[in-house]
Amino acid sequence: MSIKQKVSLLKGMLCIAEAYKEGQINAAASRNGMKQSNMSKEIKNFEQEVGIQVFSRTHKGVVLTKDGERLWSKICNVEKVLYDLEHFSEFDNKISGSIQLWVGEGIGSAYIASYLSTFYDKYPDVHLDIKCTLETPQLLNDIDIAFVYEPPPQDAIVLLKNTMKFCLYTSKAYVSKFGYPKDMEDLKRNHKICTRKDFAYHWPKWSEFLSECQHIVATTDASSMLYSLVKDGVGISLIPTCIAKNDSDLIPLTNTQIEINHVFWAISRRGTKDLPKMRALINHIKEMSSTIFD
Repeated sequence: MSIKQKVSLLKGMLCIAEAYKEGQINAAASRNGMKQSNMSKEIKNFEQEVGIQVFSRTHKGVVLTKDGERLWSKICNVEKVLYDLEHFSEFDNKISGSIQLWVGEGIGSAYIASYLSTFYDKYPDVHLDIKCTLETPQLLNDIDIAFVYEPPPQDAIVLLKNTMKFCLYTSKAYVSKFGYPKDMEDLKRNHKICTRKDFAYHWPKWSEFLSECQHIVATTDASSMLYSLVKDGVGISLIPTCIAKNDSDLIPLTNTQIEINHVFWAISRRGTKDLPKMRALINHIKEMSSTIFD
């Protein structure tokens, strides 16, 4: 098989992958800056070359045939090779080991989960042992890195200090049922509010707001549950902007005036921060912080 034929097959496989992920050839072509006719032609040429039909057309778009399902694992392997080549210069297989990581339940889902995938792309042999809890760590002896909302103890090494911004959000599902709050008074009197138990303890401004609300429909001790309540259309609540801005289902309440800024720290203990595995994670945290937070 000539290089030209191999390139044609590769291009066809990539077009198939994009069409399958989008569910529609038109949407896949648009996202990749191609004409629908050109993408369809690449897929058709591939089918003719290999001798199979990859897609069945439906009123909603395209679905894989049985032959297409058999082909899919091979396409995934090709995409993995291409991904590895794209990030080849970032790989550092020399760094390995385990890191004991402590995170609060809220910051774990809002912050830590946002950067782990790209960290493992660079350092696949580092293992993170993550303790996610509502409690505050009393001792740092068994912790390599901890993310805390309270000012760190004097013997801690501060690796990072940043601010997480919370604003009011609801979902498209909620708005379709109950409408968009007209103003702050409408919000307090007529709309459903969800909250996390410790929000009122930490934030007097939020506590005052809750005291004036007529319909507090849910209180939880978990940020992940609060996020689900809002996303599923149960009510309105404070959500970290670093999460909400990446979720197309969530809608900010721009006509309200509640904004909470909460400081957090990443801390470590003496004697560990200069280890290669620690430096790798710390540098990655700092790099991602500049893109995750406003």
